[in-house]
Amino acid sequence: MKKNLLLLLVMTLCFIAEAQKGLDLGVYGTFTNTYIWRQNNYGTLAPFAQEIVRQSEMNYKATWGGYGGFEAGYNFTKNYGVKAGIQYCVTGQKYEDNFAGPATIPEGTFGVRGRVNVQRDVKLTYLQIPVMFKYTTTKGKIARFFAAAGLQVGVRSSAYE
Repeated sequence: MKKNLLLLLVMTLCFIAEAQKGLDLGVYGTFTNTYIWRQNNYGTLAPFAQEIVRQSEMNYKATWGGYGGFEAGYNFTKNYGVKAGIQYCVTGQKYEDNFAGPATIPEGTFGVRGRVNVQRDVKLTYLQIPVMFKYTTTKGKIARFFAAAGLQVGVRSSAYE
């Protein structure tokens, strides 16, 4: 039963009504795996005494996010049209690593005789507005494929570290 409900939820999030000509509306959503490369230290390792540790990069952890939104489009012909939407995107990156101590922060000194586990969690949310030109194939009775290209404006609505 739980698998059926999950399948129904995924199908609902991915539903897009496509018309051959005229107006089409849609609702969509997806899960994503994101990575923020080559900026993960950014002062996080400053409390460590060893210079080599302060310059190190932390290990990347799998970080899950997603986005969803609404779209509206207009097909001028059965092949060509435009579409625009509004979507909410949650993304970021988690890091974790073990470094040789000591590390001194206002709460005290850690890892004097061992290692210190360091974690960093970056969370970002965006409001995005894509505007695209769309080409739809005419082949196929059951499924037709489309490609869309255009511009997208994104405004960060929150950032957390």
